Amino acid sequence: MISCGFYSVASSRHFVGLVALLNSLRLTGNDAPLFVADCGLTDLQREQLAPHVVLVEVEDQRSPHLAKWVAPLAHPAEVSVLLDTDVVALCSLDPLVAAAQYRPVVFADPLWHRFDENWGDLLGLGPLRRGTYFNSGAIALPARRRAELLPIVAKAQERIDTDKTWINAGPPDYAFHFGDQDVWNAVFSAQLPPNELLVFEQRLAVHPPFPLLRLHDEQTLDCRYPDGAVPFFLHHVGQKPWLAQTRPNIYSKLLPRLLLSDDLALRLDRRDVPWRLRGRATGQAGRAYAATSASLYGMRGRLGLRRRLRTRTAVLASQTTEAPAAAVKPDTIAREA
Repeated sequence: MISCGFYSVASSRHFVGLVALLNSLRLTGNDAPLFVADCGLTDLQREQLAPHVVLVEVEDQRSPHLAKWVAPLAHPAEVSVLLDTDVVALCSLDPLVAAAQYRPVVFADPLWHRFDENWGDLLGLGPLRRGTYFNSGAIALPARRRAELLPIVAKAQERIDTDKTWINAGPPDYAFHFGDQDVWNAVFSAQLPPNELLVFEQRLAVHPPFPLLRLHDEQTLDCRYPDGAVPFFLHHVGQKPWLAQTRPNIYSKLLPRLLLSDDLALRLDRRDVPWRLRGRATGQAGRAYAATSASLYGMRGRLGLRRRLRTRTAVLASQTTEAPAAAVKPDTIAREA
């Protein structure tokens, strides 16, 4: 069994994000193998990825979001780090991996206090212990817990109605509105004893608009907070910059570096990258156009994904977003690891 493995899931639509994830891992010195559950990559994409990742075939999956367990079960590691394709690594993940040798490690979600006491009965899990609600975009598991928890997650996911989740603009009062993320939280709440789950602060796997975070060096992916703290990850939840015209942010500014530079593990052809993400003058013009388009889009008040995001925003606005006291502060990472 290998000591550490990184795991993700990708369809053809998320190929660009997967390449950015792969290159960010390698640029920051994270050399463990990357296993990718293939949920609909094209033949050309598989050919490009083959020298750099281990592709794992996925069968009978309703949605890529429900296939996170496939690759780590097929290719086990002593520590399994599960990452969404809209995540990029900013630094060495050694402290995260070291901590996960002994217990599962996650990152608090902005909705850190979300909990539904009915999850246990609806998923056949029994009583739940309430804890910090975490985001499922980055999860690290020791071997013992990977073997125990992932089959339970896989079975529990079969009970949710994906048509009612936020991805498909489902009703916000549906118990599993956030789909697989609610399932992961329910399973961990049911199966893990008190204090075993290590929860890092949300700002260490930060979401747009990446508040207070500053990009200091594009080449080295150096992003820091005013207090000097460095996140493990950027996580671009919501619309993806390679699929839609989004407001420029640190993640989108790093994409040209992560997709087109000469020193990358997998360098894409410029023609395969949206022109707004090609860097230099072309990219700057594209990002400016994207920002203007995003503003106009907001003014038009269209539905679709914007409506789904508005639902999440409404939930956030109705509840306090103060970080939970149980979440680990940045200066405690070394001690916990």
